[in-house]
Amino acid sequence: MTIADYLQNPYGKGSAISNVTTQKENLVKEYNELQTRFVTRIYLYRGEAIFHVVVPSRNRGDQTYDVVLQIHMEDTKDVSINLETTPMLVFSNCPSFIYTYANAFREKGLNIKWLDFKYRREVQRRAATTKNEYGIIGLERSLYLACLHLNRTRRSEVGSVLSTSVKPTSFNAIARLIRSQDQIMASVKSRAQEKKVPEVPSDTPRTAENRNDRNRIGIKKVARVQTGAEPVQKTAKVKGGINKAKSVKKTKRI
Repeated sequence: MTIADYLQNPYGKGSAISNVTTQKENLVKEYNELQTRFVTRIYLYRGEAIFHVVVPSRNRGDQTYDVVLQIHMEDTKDVSINLETTPMLVFSNCPSFIYTYANAFREKGLNIKWLDFKYRREVQRRAATTKNEYGIIGLERSLYLACLHLNRTRRSEVGSVLSTSVKPTSFNAIARLIRSQDQIMASVKSRAQEKKVPEVPSDTPRTAENRNDRNRIGIKKVARVQTGAEPVQKTAKVKGGINKAKSVKKTKRI
């Protein structure tokens, strides 16, 4: 698979997915909004062009993901050649790639082996049977946006690679710059916790305290008889313990 292939049809030649056009259009629109936040680093080691594209998250603030594409340059010096049509190997630490496509790319020999250790062991050994039951290669956001970015900026041209690349001493030197699955998940979790708003209790301690204060300052409630009668006022006591009551006139008998 090449960059051009993935941009044309991420599901592979001959595959027909009904809504792939709509998905691609949405990602192009998203790229246009976020393109200034993309960062590209190019390394050239033992005839391998290695593109490290830092892809920004869509809705997690300043969260980013690492996408790495490795393309063999075949020792070409023709600066007009574009590596978009040369087979690539891929890596991404975006959760949507890890849990859906990482193992599928590995099974098809499209993974970057020297970066496999960045994934947890269960990702390397087990297929994503829930999200990708048949192990197909498909459209994944981070990988598609990385390929689109290289296409739009023309960074995949041999001339750009030769003039802007850094020559590391080993693959491990590059690997140290790529975050692991654990690092990414910890970062995502941390940002999710920062966004959480503490729930406001329906009856705060202050409200209860206010109720107590009202009772203490002598605000009395009037009791009502359950039968629905008018409120009954308590009679006031006078000295001597005798209840003060209204005088009642008696009818004189004849």
